[in-house]
Amino acid sequence: MWPHDIKCPTNMSRPEPVGVCDRCYTKRFLVDLIFQWDYRGNSLQNLRIRVCKDRCLDVPADQRRPVIITGTEGVVKDPRPPQYAQNAQGGPPPPTTIRQLLFGNIGDDQ
Repeated sequence: MWPHDIKCPTNMSRPEPVGVCDRCYTKRFLVDLIFQWDYRGNSLQNLRIRVCKDRCLDVPADQRRPVIITGTEGVVKDPRPPQYAQNAQGGPPPPTTIRQLLFGNIGDDQ
């Protein structure tokens, strides 16, 4: 403890812990220092940096949040993109048997 400090005077009957701001390196009481938070992914995360409430605290930037793109109806559950390679070659071959028509081309080698 520093008994004769101007910024953090020590009360001998009720002493308080003293810390240093990680940005401006000024000595302050720990109740005056708070942790810095910032966006990591879509949620806020504690950066474990103690900073001054009045001078060094940064507001979390919304620009660091990920952009979530959804369509007008929301997120598509089971998308079926077009098969450009097969369509360029004329598409898949047509089914030749009723089994291929009903079940697709599975088990043709049997």
